[in-house]
Amino acid sequence: MALIQRSEAIQPLFMAKVYQISSLDNNLQLLIARDPILNTLCYKAANLLIIVPEPNSQAFNKRLASLGYMPDQTQHATVDKIKFKPMTSTLEGRCQAFDELFLGKKPSPKS
Repeated sequence: MALIQRSEAIQPLFMAKVYQISSLDNNLQLLIARDPILNTLCYKAANLLIIVPEPNSQAFNKRLASLGYMPDQTQHATVDKIKFKPMTSTLEGRCQAFDELFLGKKPSPKS
């Protein structure tokens, strides 16, 4: 009985794709943060990652393509293969700027 109760403590929400946004592509970061369509199709995660729920995947890809971008569909990493790059002051600044884009602020000039 306790195992059943504990199984309710963690629930899968949805199948999703996780994308790493280039820290060097400010235009793409701005599009994802501010585009009224893209913004509703994904969730911002840490370190320039975004999460696209599977039901939104086709619309997300179509919208990105209309804006001149297309996610790489050939790479399929398993969770144990995902490695986060160590944060440097430059990357940290870029991540902060990406966060500020989602908050509707102007990125700090030092980013």
